[in-house]
Amino acid sequence: VELHSIMPRLSLLKPPLNGREGSVIRGSIFDAILGGKWVTFKCNSTPIDIELEKGIEIDIDAIDFSGLVAAFQGRQVLLYIPDHGYRLDEVVAGSNEGKKFHVTDCSTLDTMRKAKRFERYFATNDLGGVFNIHGHGQFDKLRREGRAKLRVCKNCMSKLNYKGYKTHVTNRDDFVRNFAIPEFFETYSSCFSVMPKSLGITDDGAYTADWKTIADNLKSAKKYKCEECTVDLSDHKRLLHVHHINGRKADNSHANLMVLCADCHRRQPFHQHMYISHGDMQSITRLRRKDSIKPNSWDRALELADPAVYGALSLLRKKGFRVPEIGFEVQGNDSSVVSEFEAAWPSARYALIVAEEQRVDLPNWTIKTIAQLHQE
Repeated sequence: VELHSIMPRLSLLKPPLNGREGSVIRGSIFDAILGGKWVTFKCNSTPIDIELEKGIEIDIDAIDFSGLVAAFQGRQVLLYIPDHGYRLDEVVAGSNEGKKFHVTDCSTLDTMRKAKRFERYFATNDLGGVFNIHGHGQFDKLRREGRAKLRVCKNCMSKLNYKGYKTHVTNRDDFVRNFAIPEFFETYSSCFSVMPKSLGITDDGAYTADWKTIADNLKSAKKYKCEECTVDLSDHKRLLHVHHINGRKADNSHANLMVLCADCHRRQPFHQHMYISHGDMQSITRLRRKDSIKPNSWDRALELADPAVYGALSLLRKKGFRVPEIGFEVQGNDSSVVSEFEAAWPSARYALIVAEEQRVDLPNWTIKTIAQLHQE
């Protein structure tokens, strides 16, 4: 929603969220009350965000794969080849799957790189799943353009072990057929500070006018604790949400509402558009540890961990690693916390991190980023 189009109707404007620790940056963002409910508005977008939504031709060497998933100028992107030659009509009609899109530096890209056979790749962060492609008619041979759904590369899924693709999934055709791009971006949202501008903007008229009051009262009644993981967010109320169980936002009956932390909320069905920054995820993990909410099984560890490390943890589980500590704090000589690891095995002196910024010098420890682990 563009701010200038609704300015006369705003009843309250809060300061921009940009730069606030733990917030997700999506251009210039504002929260406001419109029609009796809180709405998030985008005031503008940077040129690169606008171009990426449309799709831009790009040199494959300009893509950053150091953080495991494909990134361009700090933004998560999808890579695809728009040229479908004489298969264009079939791909647009859906009778041909077309060329796959990529989300990481998989074996397919590596093979093409070594053979110096890179075609013209485009990068996009449009999450609609429909791509702009071109080619030629099979019979008239005329060049034309179209839009078509493309499927994700299986080799990308295998490298990431996304949702256990490599370790647990049996029907891989169904897996890629049902692959949801928004959910994929949400999984790795903690790896990025800039989110796609097309998501995370809330303007849902289905909420009732008194929703904020209802939600605040329920949070208070539940003593600001998540009903799923039980973490206490009394001092971090912005990380506490109220979930509509049946998905109908106009149904505010007590049986349909559940107080959840942001992490537990995004794991609910049909909540793939929820993004949590790395800083916010670390805050929730830290508070869980403070409340002695720790995993006693591998399944519980995967529930408590940042979704971005699920694939890596599943690989370590298959290798026979014991249940890890989630959110391991590293203390300096003055007992202050100097870093936090996503997962750690202190007795084995082994740790897993999302970003290099988390790395610290610990004698005799093996510390790996999720990207390094997936490259093994």
